[in-house]
Amino acid sequence: AMMVGNYLSNTLLMWFEIWFGSVPANPVAEAISPNDPAIVLVTVAFMVILMPALEELLFRRIICAKLLPLGEGYAIFLSGAIFGLIHGNLYQLPYAFLTGAFLAFIYIKTGKLIYTIIYHSIINFMGAVLAPWLLTFVDLEKLEEVISSGATEIPAELLSGVLAVSIYSMSMIVLTVIGIVLFFKAKKRKRLALEQGILPPPKKHRMSNLFLNGGVATAIAFFAFYLVIGLK
Repeated sequence: AMMVGNYLSNTLLMWFEIWFGSVPANPVAEAISPNDPAIVLVTVAFMVILMPALEELLFRRIICAKLLPLGEGYAIFLSGAIFGLIHGNLYQLPYAFLTGAFLAFIYIKTGKLIYTIIYHSIINFMGAVLAPWLLTFVDLEKLEEVISSGATEIPAELLSGVLAVSIYSMSMIVLTVIGIVLFFKAKKRKRLALEQGILPPPKKHRMSNLFLNGGVATAIAFFAFYLVIGLK
């Protein structure tokens, strides 16, 4: 879910740059400084320990659980959508939505918040700590010069950093393929079936009942405004 979301984010930002000539700032990248030990410790404490616990408590234990009477599918989609929108930037919107929906599914099927907290912590660690740290071993400006020059070999001083980042990237691809295979196996065994709620929305005007009621419409308008503000 994270990898697919990242791909969608990159595609969205590519079109954004084509249409508007620039891309919005990445608030996560701006907040991370892997060269400063103090900031790294704060990042680990805040993004890997504190935030996953608080966000899972809010979005899964409270919001997702409150939406369950509508049905498991609605609870997963709506809580994931809210989770994506509340991040307030295009960089995180797609993958936050997909991973939020995935975490909601895990919470609904297991009833245990600890599983989603662990997943959430791993995701944040890989994206906010491990990946930026690995990139510190690569001189990106020099690497860009080497690539633009058409050189067929990477200089020795860049090789170790490029290798570390490559191993990380390949590991993520392998894990994604494994995840896709396991997803379809689970689907074949009907382990992904979603149950209907005790108060399902009426089939007629279902979407308007879900999205145009006062509470949801106000929340979407607020998050949309927050997202637009983040583009400036």
